[in-house]
Amino acid sequence: MNGNEDQRSAPSLASKESSGLGSIHDNFHDLLDEALYESDDFRMYGYKVTRCPSRCRHNWMSCPFVHFGEKARRRDPRLYYYVGILCPDYKDGGMCLRGDSCVFAHGAFEHWLHPDKYRTRMCNARAFCTRRVCFFAHSVQELRQETSYPWY
Repeated sequence: MNGNEDQRSAPSLASKESSGLGSIHDNFHDLLDEALYESDDFRMYGYKVTRCPSRCRHNWMSCPFVHFGEKARRRDPRLYYYVGILCPDYKDGGMCLRGDSCVFAHGAFEHWLHPDKYRTRMCNARAFCTRRVCFFAHSVQELRQETSYPWY
């Protein structure tokens, strides 16, 4: 990317729409660029952060974009300062009154997809993992170093 592009947008969708496929499509996920969707950068900074551009009905649970009322919604760690530690007020279904201004992660998606935590531990299933989105590393090569916080 050249810095002028919005990293949170879905370039594959925009380019395919402009190529004549149109904005209505029977299978919205056919329009997604799997390489983009499966990239570490997209998962840490775009997955369930960017609002879904689709106007057609589709399975929002498997869509990488956020939908109205969805609990998997995340804050973009490039725009909001928060660390990959679960908020003590939000744990166990609680409610954090600080909302988006809280410095801690709210929920599993914010916690495990945060750049400080993503793929810092091995997946129990390793190469046999069948999750569409897994927060964990499947090989030593995928393993990233976890950020430690001196104050925590």
